Amino acid sequence: MAVELLVDSVKREAKTLVTALSKRKIPFDAVFWYRRPEEQKWKLVIESPWVNEKGPWQAYRRLIDVVRDITSEDPAFTLDSTDIQLVKRGDSLAKRFHQAAKQGMITAEGPFTGPTPAGFVEDSYVYWVKELEGGTRRGAREPVH
Repeated sequence: MAVELLVDSVKREAKTLVTALSKRKIPFDAVFWYRRPEEQKWKLVIESPWVNEKGPWQAYRRLIDVVRDITSEDPAFTLDSTDIQLVKRGDSLAKRFHQAAKQGMITAEGPFTGPTPAGFVEDSYVYWVKELEGGTRRGAREPVH
């Protein structure tokens, strides 16, 4: 089985989505690409308190609206909701990234693999974890470059 590569064009599209979420004031605590060891496909994981507060159905519905808006503005945009996994605040996978950032193991956007106090992380690319800038992302700020 071939493992899907995480290419630059897909990374750029994820940044576009993250920027759109920020502009629409949709809060998130962490955003990263992750490929589970048993799977071949990458997922863009977005940890958001909206999943806790509004429920997964409403959170996904809003995400789909944002993706649809981006696609209508840029027909070449290929990222869709099946490429994205929304997780609630406190998700066990997201905890690994928060712990790594607290320990100084994640300091900026980029690839990350290794042990964390909350468990091992394989095959990931981190865009943003709230510990990098000190809080949940709610405004129209750009993601870490």
